[in-house]
Amino acid sequence: MHYLIGLITAIAGLVWALHRLQSSGFRIATFIDSINPFLWYRRWTYSKKVNTKPLHALSDPIDVAAVLLMGTAKCEGVITPRQKQHIQDIFENNFHLSHKDASDLMVATAHLLRDEIYIGDEVNKILEHSGTTFSKEQVESIVSLMAQVAGIDGAHNHEQSELINKTKNFFGKLQTNSQNWS
Repeated sequence: MHYLIGLITAIAGLVWALHRLQSSGFRIATFIDSINPFLWYRRWTYSKKVNTKPLHALSDPIDVAAVLLMGTAKCEGVITPRQKQHIQDIFENNFHLSHKDASDLMVATAHLLRDEIYIGDEVNKILEHSGTTFSKEQVESIVSLMAQVAGIDGAHNHEQSELINKTKNFFGKLQTNSQNWS
């Protein structure tokens, strides 16, 4: 009988202590949530997703190819109207996009690259999510298109050659699937 009285007293004391903590401003639900491993994991994955640069979260091969092409042109500094027109022609002819879709892709890519000065250091992070989705033909195509873009206004500069080589090296390490652009 004395065990039962002790248990009831302990429960009553715990309820009273929790009530007093809550009335003083301590949020019990927050404390309990902080030790919940499932909630912690969900919050961790969400914060990881939110804190990732959009440039590093690309998964579609066309988007990644567009970023690499625009980045190749941007290695020289400001992208010239001639380079923009050539890249838009590539989007329309090689990626089989309509004029409107090619323009939208150009604007979206320019927006992604607005704060980037040189994407050569970012190649591995850009290709990390989508690198395995490129086929061997797509890899050869993107490398040759990057070389075309680099040669629009003359010979390749050092940064453009380095970007093309880093892209080749990244894809050289991967086993790719067979897939077309569209």
